[in-house]
Amino acid sequence: MSKFQDLTPEQSSRLETYLLASTKYREGEIEACKSLGKERDDNGKLKFPNMAANAVWWEETHQIIQGIINPDASK
Repeated sequence: MSKFQDLTPEQSSRLETYLLASTKYREGEIEACKSLGKERDDNGKLKFPNMAANAVWWEETHQIIQGIINPDASK
């Protein structure tokens, strides 16, 4: 389900600023999920089996957001 809303210039500016400001956070989540996804317990089982999928989700989300911020970069 998609909802579209026209943004005012002020809303657009604030959203872009937020997306830019949260870049390092997203990058940190990607790295943390990748790292945690490799950790194993004493029996060799993954400690956090969902982290690999979480890393993929963060990577995809980050790429989508980067495309929104700078749509010409993907061309």
